Amino acid sequence: MKTPLRLLFGILCSLPGILFAQSWQNICSPGTTFYSNSDTVENIKAFRLDSTLVLPGQDTACYSYRTIRDSLNMFNCLDTTGGSVLGEKVILTHDGWYYFFNRNDDTIRINTASTTGQSWRFCNLSGGGYVTATVNSLTVEQVLGQSDQVKLITLQAKNQSGANISHPLNDQPFKLSQHYGLVTFYDVYFLPEQVRFYSLEGKSTPPMGAQDFGWRDVYDFSVGDQFHYEGHIDDMGGMADTKTIMNVIGKTGNGTDSVDYIFERCRRMEAAPPPGVTTLHDTILIRYNFLALDTITPFTPLPGELSVSSTTLPDQIANRYSRRSKDFNNRQVKAIEYDSYNFGITLPTCWSNSLWEYWHLEEYAPGLGLTHNQTLEMWSGSQESLVWFNRSGETWGTPVAPDCQTLVGIEDHPIGVQPIVTVFPNPASDKITVTPTGSAIDAATGFSLYNLQGKQVLYANLNHDVISIATDFLPRGIYFWKVTSSDWNGSGKLILQ
Repeated sequence: MKTPLRLLFGILCSLPGILFAQSWQNICSPGTTFYSNSDTVENIKAFRLDSTLVLPGQDTACYSYRTIRDSLNMFNCLDTTGGSVLGEKVILTHDGWYYFFNRNDDTIRINTASTTGQSWRFCNLSGGGYVTATVNSLTVEQVLGQSDQVKLITLQAKNQSGANISHPLNDQPFKLSQHYGLVTFYDVYFLPEQVRFYSLEGKSTPPMGAQDFGWRDVYDFSVGDQFHYEGHIDDMGGMADTKTIMNVIGKTGNGTDSVDYIFERCRRMEAAPPPGVTTLHDTILIRYNFLALDTITPFTPLPGELSVSSTTLPDQIANRYSRRSKDFNNRQVKAIEYDSYNFGITLPTCWSNSLWEYWHLEEYAPGLGLTHNQTLEMWSGSQESLVWFNRSGETWGTPVAPDCQTLVGIEDHPIGVQPIVTVFPNPASDKITVTPTGSAIDAATGFSLYNLQGKQVLYANLNHDVISIATDFLPRGIYFWKVTSSDWNGSGKLILQ
């Protein structure tokens, strides 16, 4: 009888711990948790549970993804160990404490088992002072649409003698949810000197609030959707302002691998110096190949993530990833600044900001496609941004014109659907590859390249072939390509760097 009794006693002793672990401790939940800040432009941060490690005493360390922290000084080494909004690691002790670590590796503490009126030391201050945390109240609130018990925890700074002193944390209480973790908290990297307040934006486990998105979400349009863009081109040869309308008039899905859209495109470009105003009114077909996009374009990294194979290998290049949620009716926007960081190039022994002559930024939003595209070079630059959309009745922004006819000043219907033509790479240097993939290409098809003054600088017969065209003899800058055949034409922009 001793063995069963001992077994029953062990189960009863462990049961409170099991139940306890289910309440107030879902801070390091599986998957990704998003937090937002109302005061910054790039206002979305995240914590993704990448791995856990059991420590002595049955404590658990939760590790998030590797990050790189920007510096106000362009010539400083950048911090790749500070972690995301909750830090590089979070430790959960066996008795319900959470330990967070700031940029100096100092500890910030939360006692998840605390009850109303109970206090504890939240963190230390310089000079011997400290901050106490107190559970002020316990209420039922809505957390991302779900009702849950929430603790309001207030903070009070004290000097080394225990007397209250003024501090920014005194006016910034945070909230802890019973089942969904931190409802409001701070970027622990800067605590306690700087207080950057964040609120829960979404969780992947369980799915609630804002969720991550991929290419299939970005290019999810419907027939009838309308998108308006404004752009600017600046080159040594002149400047031009562009206004473009893209109307979705056809859609064909190809399983989950790709989707084809037919767009009515209207564009007006006002250039200086002359020739002045040029217009374009045509119909184009664009295929978004999700398998190819997943392979060649980085899109999965989270805000601030350092997405490289190693953090210490020399001559490495890394993109800068950020997010915000204040535009486009509060959609989450992903931004990619290409090649923004390097290891061992600008500074010999650390990660730092890249000081290139070329800079490229792209931004994407679900259901809106590419919302901003900007390129800067030594003597030239271009940008184009989404300024208005009507997506299944949902609108945002200010239209560039009431309709295509008003924008381009013509009444005729757009010409026939263009085949898909890719020009790669773009930006380019020594050569480009032009690949026709549409059935309408014929022996009369030609590829032309023009500078900003409208002068044709090269021509090649396209036919049905993939052709490679040398561009090393051309001055660096912005060009426009045009493809023409007996019954259709198409155009686009090419950057030589």
